[in-house]
Amino acid sequence: EMEDYITLVSREIERCIEVTGRLMRLSEAPSGQGTLVELGAVARGIASLLRYEAESRGIALDVEVRDNPRIIASESDIGMVLVNLIQNAFHATPAGGRILVSADLLPGGDVAVAVADTGTGIPAADLARVFLPFWSHRADRSEGSGLGLPICKALVRKWSGEITVSSREGAGTTMRLVFPSPDRVLDAA
Repeated sequence: EMEDYITLVSREIERCIEVTGRLMRLSEAPSGQGTLVELGAVARGIASLLRYEAESRGIALDVEVRDNPRIIASESDIGMVLVNLIQNAFHATPAGGRILVSADLLPGGDVAVAVADTGTGIPAADLARVFLPFWSHRADRSEGSGLGLPICKALVRKWSGEITVSSREGAGTTMRLVFPSPDRVLDAA
């Protein structure tokens, strides 16, 4: 019994060290130049960091990545965007819902990343305002600063990407990011 306990403690210590490492990478000051970022690794790392919150809310948090998509960016910037988008989805998704983070290569080599939830959705009249600074409306009635999505938009644009939102009331919301292929970014440099 003591051996099982020590094995369990050892495993949890290793997990804590891994989470601390991910948090440290996420908090790194971004450099002016991007590096080749593997979106699958970033998405899985962020999902791992937020897994406890998802479980405590009764929400399934899944990651689906195909074709090992990579972009030129800052890992900490992309991590910050994903954290914010997933946490926004938490506020809109009731227990029993699902949040899916996906990444795919598009024809031509560009990369799409999406954070989709099965939450309450955004009223059509509010869709045009979601990226405005200081505008906030959370389905769970919690307070927000209204700065998360404008910051996400700025970070995505910093790396030559675009962010869009689509939503249907009662059916959920999808935040979609599209980044240029690394080859296109390097050719333009």
